[in-house]
Amino acid sequence: MLKCKDIAEQASAYIDGEMGFFQGLNYRIHLTMCKHCQSFSSNFQAGINMIKALPKEKIDQDRIDAVHRRIKDSR
Repeated sequence: MLKCKDIAEQASAYIDGEMGFFQGLNYRIHLTMCKHCQSFSSNFQAGINMIKALPKEKIDQDRIDAVHRRIKDSR
């Protein structure tokens, strides 16, 4: 039986379809019994969906450098 920690560690593999049949089945069984992991898995999937929906535009190096400077200056 999987533990909640296992669910968190394996969420990406599950969502990406990288699990074998029985491993995926154990994952789904845990989700049916654990409301916390259901919520985690749902939020994890929503986050991935949001990232996939972001526009795919090329960002020029000047903008990247500006962000790095702002991060460095905020420390």
